[in-house]
Amino acid sequence: MIQANQFVICHLPEGKKSMLSPEQLEEGKRRLVSQALGWLNLDETARAQWLGTKTDLLEIVRYVYESQLVVAKDGRPASFRWLAMMFAQKLHTSFADDTLYRLSYQAESRKGVIMPTMLWRYTWRMFVAMNPDPLQNLVVCLSPHKA
Repeated sequence: MIQANQFVICHLPEGKKSMLSPEQLEEGKRRLVSQALGWLNLDETARAQWLGTKTDLLEIVRYVYESQLVVAKDGRPASFRWLAMMFAQKLHTSFADDTLYRLSYQAESRKGVIMPTMLWRYTWRMFVAMNPDPLQNLVVCLSPHKA
């Protein structure tokens, strides 16, 4: 991504450019965190599954961590590791301890040359593609099969 005046520009595969304002990115982050917090309320019967990449999920977890909206029993903000493990449990995926921070760093360091950040893609889908649910098809809830 390239900062140009007050907009963030990302080069799309077809060579097209799309600009997002800092305000749009901030609103996208707010909505992304809000949607992700809802996943923490999923119960086991929902059988929710994350279908995206682990790097994308950890980028979302990082935004939730930075928001400090989830607190531990002692009133302090939840740790990044605890949040990552909770999201993994709720979304039926896993993170090995030795890869958790490496994947998080990869998510943070993506600069949009090949793969824009999850936040940029989410915000672009919301404001440019006019998709009211940019994460549809990434979290799927499978209800128990009835015989």
